[in-house]
Amino acid sequence: MFELTAGFARFRVAWLSPVNLLFLLVFFAFLSSAGQSEPVDTDWSRFHNHLNNDGVNLGAGLLGAPYLVWVYSTGGRIESSPAVVDGFVYIGSYDGNLYALNASTGSKIWSYATGGWIGYSSPTVVDGVVYIGSNDRTPTGKVHALNASSGSKIWNYKINGWVMSSPAVVGGAVYIGGEDGKVYALNASNGSKIWIYDIGYVVYSSPAVVDGVVYIGSADYKVYALNASNGSKIWSYTTGYTITGAAPAVVDGVVYIGSDDKKVYALNATNGKEIWTYLTDGWVGTASPSVSGGVVYVCGGKVYALNAATGSEVWVYETPAGGYSSPAIVQGIIYFGRFDNKVYALNALDGSLIWTYPTESYLYSSPAVVDGVLYIGDYAGKVYALSSSNQVETGVGEAVAVEDTPLQSIQNGLSNENGGASGDYLVKDDDGSSAAPFLVAGDLGLTLAVAALLLVLGVAAYLVFLRKQ
Repeated sequence: MFELTAGFARFRVAWLSPVNLLFLLVFFAFLSSAGQSEPVDTDWSRFHNHLNNDGVNLGAGLLGAPYLVWVYSTGGRIESSPAVVDGFVYIGSYDGNLYALNASTGSKIWSYATGGWIGYSSPTVVDGVVYIGSNDRTPTGKVHALNASSGSKIWNYKINGWVMSSPAVVGGAVYIGGEDGKVYALNASNGSKIWIYDIGYVVYSSPAVVDGVVYIGSADYKVYALNASNGSKIWSYTTGYTITGAAPAVVDGVVYIGSDDKKVYALNATNGKEIWTYLTDGWVGTASPSVSGGVVYVCGGKVYALNAATGSEVWVYETPAGGYSSPAIVQGIIYFGRFDNKVYALNALDGSLIWTYPTESYLYSSPAVVDGVLYIGDYAGKVYALSSSNQVETGVGEAVAVEDTPLQSIQNGLSNENGGASGDYLVKDDDGSSAAPFLVAGDLGLTLAVAALLLVLGVAAYLVFLRKQ
């Protein structure tokens, strides 16, 4: 430390002990980690990726026109959506099999015959176990738990109706809806019943589980919030018509869901009170909304982007045909399939078209995007893996012009288009021209922390030098 007396500086320096130096290093390491951007997603472990059903992945997307990496043919049409975990792609088919494919090559690793058929239910992979629902001809259904590496059966649980719902697995419990009008909580280890909540109407919706609450829609026009521990009802809200299969997305204390009354609803997650509604031009009770950066994205007859706080329209994009595919959002781009046999990529900021890719048949399946590869199934029973050359003018897909303007960071909720804490960058082609926009979150916090650490060490060294004089 130092004192100033009569205009002269008189220094009294305390030696920096190893303990004090270690403290400084740990302190600035903490600041460094706090300033870094959020870790990226390396997997897409379930329908709509996260337990809140937001449909967002913080990893890499497809930056330019897509090309086909591989295609795999199953024995039946595909409505199920893929999960991608640890280099495996899991997806169900109407031929009754759950498939595990090599994510890099598309080769089959294993398949499991459920004894029935797999419709909308999509796999969830947690702790080395894959969970999915299936349908028998009776009609009854089952929830299956399989070893994710080998496909060997761990358990199954019979339900008195088809299982179109996709499971949510958290806290040792599997939450899923059934055509028999019930919501189930099953023990994830052995499949035993934890609790059942009887709605009395078909439940094709897939649950979101957030902060100990299970949110799910039903054909009785209602959205339910249930206690995840005991299944007791916390609240319910009645829409204007059925919720065929749409799954609620729960983000920042708000539940977003579509209904077949053509409306999108925003509800208070705590008490179910209506915040806003938005009237579309078609049914939105099957495809599930995605939410990112303060915007709700919904696929129905058209594709809608709505302000998450107010429900006001941000943009609308019209395709030649509608669809039930639910959007995925990665690196400021929204991906989805449609009934015109195409996969679409739109700029999430303004809804402008970036590219399309043709498939053999129409698409019920919703895309999973992991490490720059998009996976999706079509009604012809094919599973596609698409990647990007990072060059707009190349690839099998149909590319369109992309403006040389920065994209906002949709996935992180940032809006700095002119540099700063998070910068937006444009990928360059070999000739130096701008290709598709690509967001890179800047690590300003890390830079400042390192600079501060160097400054402190420099000052300490200087004070030690003065002490020796």
